[in-house]
Amino acid sequence: MSLAIPSGATTAVDTILTSSRLVPVASPTVPRGGVLVERRVGPPLGREEVKLGYHYLLAWEHSPAVTEQAYSGHRTTRVTKIPGSLSLGLAGDLVPVRFHTRFQVIACLLDPARVQTLIDEADRPNNQSLRPHCLSEDAALSTLVRLLADEAENDGASGRLYADSLSTAIMSRFVASARMTPIQPMGVAAAPLPTVRLRRVVDRMGSDLSEDLSLETLAQESGYSRAHFIRMFSAATGTTPHRYLTEMRLEFARELLTSSVKSVTEIAQSAGFSSHSHLTKVFHARFGATPSDYRRAS
Repeated sequence: MSLAIPSGATTAVDTILTSSRLVPVASPTVPRGGVLVERRVGPPLGREEVKLGYHYLLAWEHSPAVTEQAYSGHRTTRVTKIPGSLSLGLAGDLVPVRFHTRFQVIACLLDPARVQTLIDEADRPNNQSLRPHCLSEDAALSTLVRLLADEAENDGASGRLYADSLSTAIMSRFVASARMTPIQPMGVAAAPLPTVRLRRVVDRMGSDLSEDLSLETLAQESGYSRAHFIRMFSAATGTTPHRYLTEMRLEFARELLTSSVKSVTEIAQSAGFSSHSHLTKVFHARFGATPSDYRRAS
């Protein structure tokens, strides 16, 4: 994708948030499934007109941010961005903007080609165009963006499937918000994944639990698009693909703890957890004991 990035910028986020910096400083940039997310803090600043090759979401955090910008071709307007609110924009020319206060925000960039693919795969055709919004109230979308930012800052510890699922959900809700259409809860009126295809997906998960599976891989196994697969899998199992896979990994780890002499670190690797500490955290949340305590008590 071609991006116009100003001199001195390090990532595409610098195009829209001039002079801002990552929070925390060591926070990595992790693009997943056509979505790139970074948590940023910045001083009062002005940005000239620029061109951006991504659609974007800005999820405002911490304290109100006062901005001044010409929205939809109208005269310059001062707007206060309240924590928890969102700003939505489309790829292309961005008008100048000035921040009158310090700000903290999660910047989420979306690949327009991936967004269009999701639109094309929708259950019901909708030709309504996408529109930018200076302020949008969507608590669920704000939560999804925050979860993906937390996952990036945790170096993707929960794996590709988790991040891919979040990215797909973010793109779906971005489209709905940009169209200003009612957002339907995930899973409503979804048909369950047929038993044969469900078994194929579950077998793919269990064939190598150490593999960092992507949402795309499982969707291809099911024969449906990513968005359809998530809804149909949830309708069939009552849970998400990521949670289902995590449960399989936990059961496998629990079995190894009682039937093998492998170390907890080796078991974590075999079961598909990113580290000893990741397994310990998830295992304790599920079973109420650490892997080591569980092994001693068995």
